[in-house]
Amino acid sequence: MGKGLTKLTRSRGSKLPLIITSGRTRPTSALIGAKFVTECNIAVRNHIPVYTHWKKYRQDPGLLCDFYGKIAGKFSVDTKQSPVKGACNKHLQNGVRQFRHNLKKKYFDGVPLSEVPTESPVSSTTNKDWLELVEHWKSPHSIRISSINRTNRSKVQLHQTTGSCSYTAHVENLGDSYMGKEPSPVDLFRETHRSKDDCYSSEVQRVLAEIEEEISQPTPDGERKNETQVLSDVLGKRVKKPMFLQNVGLEHRPTRSNMSTLADLLETERRGKADLQDLVDSQSANLLELNRKVHESRERQAALEAKLETFTRSVCE
Repeated sequence: MGKGLTKLTRSRGSKLPLIITSGRTRPTSALIGAKFVTECNIAVRNHIPVYTHWKKYRQDPGLLCDFYGKIAGKFSVDTKQSPVKGACNKHLQNGVRQFRHNLKKKYFDGVPLSEVPTESPVSSTTNKDWLELVEHWKSPHSIRISSINRTNRSKVQLHQTTGSCSYTAHVENLGDSYMGKEPSPVDLFRETHRSKDDCYSSEVQRVLAEIEEEISQPTPDGERKNETQVLSDVLGKRVKKPMFLQNVGLEHRPTRSNMSTLADLLETERRGKADLQDLVDSQSANLLELNRKVHESRERQAALEAKLETFTRSVCE
């Protein structure tokens, strides 16, 4: 258990309540959220084996249950709830990815293959799993992906300066810095991109200057431009998918559950349309068959009437 969480638990005389609502991966309280993520990372480093792929964790329900139990031992939480399981899985995945990256950076990157450890350097991972991990890192596909990721990281222009602290926790820690007023979106951008020396990078300075220029321009109705929209537009010119407004809670983040629900609805609608089309096609075919039978019946009736008329004439003669 982290020292900070231990002190809070002792001072309260009980465990901190961990309540996670649907669609979220953290509790609403920034403090509890930070402690929750910290405990997830501690559990990953001390108890969770490092596999090559996330699907191996999903194939091991016992390992996931053990992880849920580690979290339940630190907080007052019902790990049977779906939102709690989803949040735990998300932070387990993030923690394992980061831990695996740190292991690769320390024991593999820049190290001659002859000097790479043949035994697992961490107690939570067996020697067999460690050797599989090393073989995975040595594969051409992994080397190519690693090179691509390294290139992409070098292209990041707007580096946040909150460190390991999440945006939500950093915003809450601002406290009364703004004299009881709610900080604007631009204020939040400044706070999360300001260095310890109270300076900004050249790219952040250009972003701020562009935002101020956009806001200062008059609108047709004479009203002040919406800062959130201006910030979103300016960031959109530099970042393919800007997530800043979602990370600080100013925009709704679409969740995978919502996206999967929408996909299910679309699939259901598509199937319904397909079934309806099949029904229409079937009824159309039945109608054509009925019309054919009616036409044949009329032809037979006409032929019968013609024979009857011929017979009647022959009798009269």
